[in-house]
Amino acid sequence: EAGPWRGRIIHGRDGKLSLQPYGTEEDEVLYSIGRQRINVFLLEELRAAEAKPAGSPGSVVTTFGAKLAYASRDGSLEFETPDGTISTTPGRVLGCDGAFSATRKAMGRMCRLSVSLEYIDHGYKEMTMAPAADGSYRMPAGGLHIWPGSDVMLIALPNLDGSFTCTIFGDFTVLESLKTAQQVEAFFGSHWPDSLELIPDLAEQYLANPNGALSTVRCGPWHLDDRFLLLGDAAHAVVPFYGQGMNCALEDCLALDDMLDRFSDDWSAALPFYYSSRKPATDALADLALDNYIEMRDKTVSRVFALKSRVDRALNAILPRGAWQPSLHTAVSFTSMPYHKARAVCEKQDRILLRAATSVAIMGLAGIFTVASRCRKRT
Repeated sequence: EAGPWRGRIIHGRDGKLSLQPYGTEEDEVLYSIGRQRINVFLLEELRAAEAKPAGSPGSVVTTFGAKLAYASRDGSLEFETPDGTISTTPGRVLGCDGAFSATRKAMGRMCRLSVSLEYIDHGYKEMTMAPAADGSYRMPAGGLHIWPGSDVMLIALPNLDGSFTCTIFGDFTVLESLKTAQQVEAFFGSHWPDSLELIPDLAEQYLANPNGALSTVRCGPWHLDDRFLLLGDAAHAVVPFYGQGMNCALEDCLALDDMLDRFSDDWSAALPFYYSSRKPATDALADLALDNYIEMRDKTVSRVFALKSRVDRALNAILPRGAWQPSLHTAVSFTSMPYHKARAVCEKQDRILLRAATSVAIMGLAGIFTVASRCRKRT
């Protein structure tokens, strides 16, 4: 139940569509999976694990409607529930409770945990593009649709029911300035004319739906002794522009499992190494996600960006496999390189291209100067 995306589908002001592929191979595609479907899948897996005999490997006990109220350094926890407070002392606490983690807050009371929660000046608003009258998609469903803009951006993600989830990103001063249907329609009509036809009730949805904020969470260390550990957004929430938030959280689990294998399940030895080896990657992803907002919003319609993309792809095709990455997005999405290493590889490539372009320009100017000098001598 996942739809493949082959690339970015850029909408021109004239309504024409152009595809910017994510990868260079046929199987290099991204898959769009609805959040609800993922939640259902995880709950089904928990239900299967809960059916196992208590205490057996892989068995779990689930409790819903419980809010973490207090935690102590020995691992004892108190939860608030509709029926009152419950206490428990698990062997270990894994805080996978999101960007506004209660586990992280509790750890901050017990150790010198540094936390940075940084909001950006831009927010978002979601709308829905309904399916066509016959239930089909109103646009091609094989990619991420982007309507670029210098200070705002509209995107659309296909859903399995034929609809699209559309999101406008922009400075809050812009989002909050559109207060009437006439203002909304004039704004969208001037920036992305085809959006009004594709979303007939756009103005109504825009005025009814709330604005959302975007933030980045960085913190450290992620662990307290060998009893508490933060994973996923609780440790490193990022803005959504790289589409890597959940992938990064799943990668946390793989990296943690590998480190526990390395240290023979000695958590006290494994956790410091897990944190120190994983932190550079998640910090890099936070920066990449912010940078990709600018790329999606501004650079996807830049001729210089398009020329560089063609050069990178040509070098990738000419050179031995793996010697040159066709793009940073490809390196992040379709290789196993950690985020910080993928960024370092592509930054090195950019420096090589810059030096090459500079050398070509200097040789060109030298040639022009030589020709001009000879012409003056002849005259």
